Formats: sequence, C-alpha cells, structure tokens
Amino acid sequence: MADSKRTCIKCDNVVDAGYGKDTSNGFVCNDCLKKRRRALILLLVICVLIAVAGYIIWQKNSKPKEVKPPVVEVPKEEPKVEVPEKPAFNLANTKAVRLTFDKPISEVGLFQSDFEKSVASAEQANANTVGIPTIATHYKFRRFSISKKDAELVQAFAEAYLKTDKTAVIVVEGYACSIGKRWANNWISKKRAQNVASTLVAAGIPQSNIEVKWYGETRNKEFRFPKRSAYRRAVVSIKE
Repeated sequence: MADSKRTCIKCDNVVDAGYGKDTSNGFVCNDCLKKRRRALILLLVICVLIAVAGYIIWQKNSKPKEVKPPVVEVPKEEPKVEVPEKPAFNLANTKAVRLTFDKPISEVGLFQSDFEKSVASAEQANANTVGIPTIATHYKFRRFSISKKDAELVQAFAEAYLKTDKTAVIVVEGYACSIGKRWANNWISKKRAQNVASTLVAAGIPQSNIEVKWYGETRNKEFRFPKRSAYRRAVVSIKE
C-alpha cells in the first residue's frame, strides 16, 4: 500500500500514485498539473495580447503621416486702372498758341519754315498745342493799305491758323511812328489794324476770333528800332 501513495513535489500533498504524473524533477499531482496548464494558458494569452498590441502600435506608427501642403498666400491683385491712350497727334485738333521770337517775322518763307518746325516739334511730343509765329506788316509814311508782299504773309498766317482747331483768338495791333499829330497817328494805326483783320476774315477766319487794337505812337517807347519806319506796322499774333 505504501507504493500506491506518492508525494507531490509542488504542493507536498500525498496522493494516489495514479492521481499524478512523474516528471524529470519528480512526481506532480494532477491539481498542480492543472494549475501549471492554467498558468501556461494565461501566459500564452498574455503573450498573444502583447503581440496584438504591438502589432496595432506598429501599424499606427508605420502608417505614413498625412503631410498638409503649405498654405501659400496669394497676393491680392490690385485693380488695374486703365489709362486711356492719348489720341495720335492731329493738327486739326490742336490749339494754336503764340510763338514769339526776338521780333515778329516779316518774310513769308521764314514764317512757313518756322511754322513747319513748330508742327514737327508738336507732333513728335504728341502735344495738344502748336505754336504759330507772330508776324508784322509794314507801311510807308501815312499809308495803311497792305502791300502784296504783306498780304501774302497775312494769308500764310491765316492758312496756318485754319489748320488748327480754330479756337484760339488772333490779336491784330496797329502802330504808327511819331511823325505828325497824335490823333492822326492813332487813326492811321487803327486803319492798319482793321485792314489786316479784314484780310484775315477774307481768308476764312471768323471775325469773332479776331481782336483788333491800335495804339498810334503811344507805345513806341516800349520798342527800340533802328529806323523810324519800323514803327509803322501792324502785328498779328495768337492771344496768350
């Protein structure tokens, strides 16, 4: 009977020899074997849980992070202000202005040449004004009729003016030398200015665009001419 009982090396309990198992370390009862199995199962479950948790963490860390593209602020476009283009130069739309040299011009050729230069300069600058040179007609003593030469000069002035927009005012000023009575010189300077104005009107310039003035000999001190005959004149210019 003594051989039918065995002592468990784990719990030191004495049990039947059939209620247990011999191991390399000695006899172990079935109760301790069950505990061992449960411990192994628990350990296995823990290992599985650890493995699953590790896999989940690995998947989370291995998933590429979403990289948000950098926000680029696009500068707001300022509204474009359209500047209307300046129209091309057109002499007919250009206002005449006074073009004065050291003294008024008395030669047709010189007047025409200077006016052409003035037009070319205005065209190059695309200006809205063009200069017309001042002219002067001259007279013999006590005369107020326009000579053929001076009539051509006045005609050239009128033609130049009519090429513009015809909005400027023309000023005709009559003068006389100091010989004779003052009232007579005043009258003759008036006639000189009126005759020049009539020539301009005959050339196509409206009377309303012409101002007529006369001074006789009253303004002669403002000028210094080498000859007395130079004071006997009518000056035609664009009003400033």
